[in-house]
Amino acid sequence: MNSDPPFSQEKLNSIFKVSSKYPDRLNSRESSCLEFKEKFNFGSVSKYAKTMAAFANTQGGYIVFGIKNQPHRMVGIEEENFSKIDPEKITNRLNELFSPEISWDIHIHDFKDKTFGLIYTFEARNKPVMAKKNSSEVKEAEIYYRYRGRSEKIKYSELMEIFEKRRKQEQLLWMNHLEKIAKIGVQDASIFDKNTGEISGTTGKFIIDENILDKMRFIREGQLKGEDGSPTLKLIGQLQTVGKGTILPVKKIYKERTRGIRTSDIITNFLDRKSVDNPMEYIIQICWESSFNLPVYYYIFQSNKTIEEVIYELEKVRTRSIAQSGLLDRLSTSRDYSIKIPNSGSPSAKQKALYREMILDGKVDLNSINENTRDLVYLIQSIRAIDQNELDSKYVLMLLKKVFDLYFTQKCPDVSADIRYSICHVDVLLYRGKIRTT
Repeated sequence: MNSDPPFSQEKLNSIFKVSSKYPDRLNSRESSCLEFKEKFNFGSVSKYAKTMAAFANTQGGYIVFGIKNQPHRMVGIEEENFSKIDPEKITNRLNELFSPEISWDIHIHDFKDKTFGLIYTFEARNKPVMAKKNSSEVKEAEIYYRYRGRSEKIKYSELMEIFEKRRKQEQLLWMNHLEKIAKIGVQDASIFDKNTGEISGTTGKFIIDENILDKMRFIREGQLKGEDGSPTLKLIGQLQTVGKGTILPVKKIYKERTRGIRTSDIITNFLDRKSVDNPMEYIIQICWESSFNLPVYYYIFQSNKTIEEVIYELEKVRTRSIAQSGLLDRLSTSRDYSIKIPNSGSPSAKQKALYREMILDGKVDLNSINENTRDLVYLIQSIRAIDQNELDSKYVLMLLKKVFDLYFTQKCPDVSADIRYSICHVDVLLYRGKIRTT
């Protein structure tokens, strides 16, 4: 698996690939990193554990709950049952059955008005993960490996490959440690034993982020840990603070729940000027949609990235959709969506000019427009004839939101396309000039 977060929008997109022929089915198939289950049952944890151990011994993988088998129809799960899963109980059960420890994460994903549960197993750092006892399908001393869509006992060639990689990793670790000791100097280097918590050497200090100090409880040597389950550290010696400029590692925490991002979400959040937690994922999602003509600068502005930084991220997206190349071209060439209303005196030009004035005056009455005539198209197109100095952003966004809610989902490609173009035009006017340049 690559280094992307396991529940990023791109990873979820690759799992939830919907069939164009059957909208309630997935095109995705069970593989070396993916398994589907119709429902979650705590009584089947041992069976799940076997699959998780196989994923851990391979490259990691997902168990997705809420998908029927053959065909892979999306039926969803009862959210309440899945959300009640106690991670501690699952971890304890895994530790009873396997060693070394299996690292995993849990997630709830809303997609197409249904809820799905996902369990992701990380690739084990110390392979192989081996069964310690018998339980259901798990047999003591067996090592499981993921072969395409099945979790089976490991074969000789894969086991030898694991041992060879482990040997090379240990060699590399030794070389790295020796290089660091050589740079520090043997007299000044110390060794921290993670099992005992002791440092051996001439001296040693810990650095703890002051932001998490209030979440810790310290006990002095000779005192007992409290019974409330609070995390404790054995404090020997004095506790001192360090300067705020100290560089400390940071771990990004991802939400336990996501909702599938689609065209309507990208447009609606822009029209509502809704701040999103993951603007870059909205930008990336455009690469997977049917059209690249969607608001993008609003999300770039929220991400605080430059155009060049966004282009770099988009070029790494793995998709065959033409929306990706179209979006990259848009950003590279600063595509302009504005139009000029000709002074030809034609009925269409006169109608567009009239609607433009009505928009500038804030007096558009959608109830007076027949959706089956060209008037609706002329109204939408006239928005693109408004420049930045004339734009009343509050009124125009409100108007576009009404038009979008009334007409976008109708089976009228011409109207839908014009709505998207006008939204892109307003997006350019409002946010392209606000994007950070350095």
